[in-house]
Amino acid sequence: MSENEKAHAKSYPKRVGYLHLNTLKDFDLKKEELLSLMNEKIKNYDKFINNYHCFNKNMTGTDEIVKTIKERYFKT
Repeated sequence: MSENEKAHAKSYPKRVGYLHLNTLKDFDLKKEELLSLMNEKIKNYDKFINNYHCFNKNMTGTDEIVKTIKERYFKT
């Protein structure tokens, strides 16, 4: 990976709130510790999805794309 890709990969855990593990350093986690850490981070997923992926909660992404295409290219 390039340095740019590495920087972006490292920024997502902070933005999204998901768990980032260094497989070389964090290799000795016990199952219970890992599950606890993961369950704690899952709480942030809905917030990220609502802020970055769901702009209109009443419409699916597919329907929103179709609507946008119709508005822009097929106005009657």
